[in-house]
Amino acid sequence: MSTEFPQYGSFVEYVGLECGESINVPLFGTRSLLRIEADQKLKMLLLMKAGIPTPRVYELSDDVRGPVIVKLPGAKGGKGYFIASSNSEIEAKLRKYIEDGLLRSPREAIIQEYIVGVTAYFHYFYSLVLNRLELLGADIRYESDVDGLRRLPVGILEELGIDPTFTVVGNLPLVLRESLLPKIIEYGRRFVDASRGMVSPGVIGPFCLESVIDRELNVKVFEFSGRIVAGTNLYIDGSPYSYLYWDQPVSMGRRIAIEVRLALEKGLLEKIVT
Repeated sequence: MSTEFPQYGSFVEYVGLECGESINVPLFGTRSLLRIEADQKLKMLLLMKAGIPTPRVYELSDDVRGPVIVKLPGAKGGKGYFIASSNSEIEAKLRKYIEDGLLRSPREAIIQEYIVGVTAYFHYFYSLVLNRLELLGADIRYESDVDGLRRLPVGILEELGIDPTFTVVGNLPLVLRESLLPKIIEYGRRFVDASRGMVSPGVIGPFCLESVIDRELNVKVFEFSGRIVAGTNLYIDGSPYSYLYWDQPVSMGRRIAIEVRLALEKGLLEKIVT
C-alpha cells in the first residue's frame, strides 16, 4: 500500500487542483473537497447549506455601500485580500490584479461584508471511525500589515497612500469563552452533515471554520479550510480541548496517526483515504 498523506495549505495552493485531484497517492481526508476549497463561491455555498451564519456576499453588480473585504481564490494565506467601500474601488483593484496576472477574471474573487469583531479559527477533527466530531483547538491569525498598521493614527493610512492587506505572518493561541462552545460545536456538526450532501463521503479528519465574533458574541463564519490549518502548529503538545478527549497531549498530527491506527485495527483504512 502506498503511504497516505494529509492535505494542507501549501498542497492545496502549489500542487494545484488538477494534480491534487488526480495524483495516484492515497490522501487522508476528502480529495473532492479540493475543488470546493479552490472556489470561494462554492465554499460559501457549502456553509450556507449547513445553515451556518455567514457575512453577506455581494455580486459585482450589487451596489456596495459599506466596508467589504475582497478575497482571491485558493489558499493564499490572506495575501492580496483588500478592504473597499465602493464599487469603483473594487473594480479598479481587480483590474490591476488581472493585469498583474494574479486573477483571471473578476468573478473569481468574492466580495463579503466586513464584520467588526475578533477573528477566531476553530480546529475540528471528524472521526469516521468513531463517528465523532472533536474540537481540537482555536487560534487567531496575526496579519501583516493590517495588525501592524493599527498602531498608526487614524487617517494617516490615506495620507501615506498605504493599501493594507491580510497576509498571515503567524498564529496566536486562543482559549474560547465557555458559553461559545456549544454554538461552535454545533456549527462543526452542521458542516460535517452538509459536506456529505456536496461531496462523497463528506469531510474526513481535520477541517477549520474561520469566523468573526462580534460584541454580542454572534459567530459568523466567513470561510472554511477542509484540511489541516497552520493554527494547529500552536498545539504540537496538544491543546486544552484535545486533552479532554484523550487524557494525553494530542496534536493534530498525532490525532491523524490515532485515526489511521484505529482504522487499521477495524479494517476501515480504505474508508478514511480518498
